Amino acid sequence: MNRDCPEDPFEDALIDAGHRFGWRAHAERRSRSASGKHATAIKGDRGWPDVVLAHESKGLVIVELKAQTGSFGEGQIDWLETIDRAAGTGRVLVAVWRPCDWEFIVVCLQYGVDVYRKLVAEIPLPSTVGRRKLPDLS
Repeated sequence: MNRDCPEDPFEDALIDAGHRFGWRAHAERRSRSASGKHATAIKGDRGWPDVVLAHESKGLVIVELKAQTGSFGEGQIDWLETIDRAAGTGRVLVAVWRPCDWEFIVVCLQYGVDVYRKLVAEIPLPSTVGRRKLPDLS
């Protein structure tokens, strides 16, 4: 995966990889207003993560995708923290992934959330080196 990959092709690659490993995937198409601002129609709170992946034995992944230099929009961190708290210690992963994390993403999709968590506990995600991490809510 190219580190400079924009968010939309990154999302397409993630969904394709998830399907290859038997995951179901959901993502909503982003739309833009005439002025170029994001204008996806929603009900409820803003900032819902980009992709949800579910596998009956490997777990549930709820992920916000960011281009390598992408920043968070309104409500995104609040959603990630709230979902993480609600998930408890089950096989639910709430994460922020960037294109440079691709090898870790494939491990998660191929082997599941438990193996992914063990891996990132030993080797930090490339995108987190030098960045502020989300608080550990477990």
